[in-house]
Amino acid sequence: MNVLKSQMNGLVGDGNGGRIAALEHRMEEHEQNWERAKGFLAAFSVLLTVVEIAAQAWHRHRTLGVFDRAPATCPERAFIITP
Repeated sequence: MNVLKSQMNGLVGDGNGGRIAALEHRMEEHEQNWERAKGFLAAFSVLLTVVEIAAQAWHRHRTLGVFDRAPATCPERAFIITP
């Protein structure tokens, strides 16, 4: 009789099926949130790269423009050969 009860519990279940399904659902939500976070971080890194490139271009533009606007009597300009 005990063998029959254990086989029936194996076939029908012991009531924990709902808990296992809830755990699986929570794991799926966690994996989905993790994928969403990875996508957000990838987009954020692209944004930071674009900002860095823009800042470098702006700095380069300002640095190169200083000597172009300097008067001809400026001592720093004496060493610059312009084409």
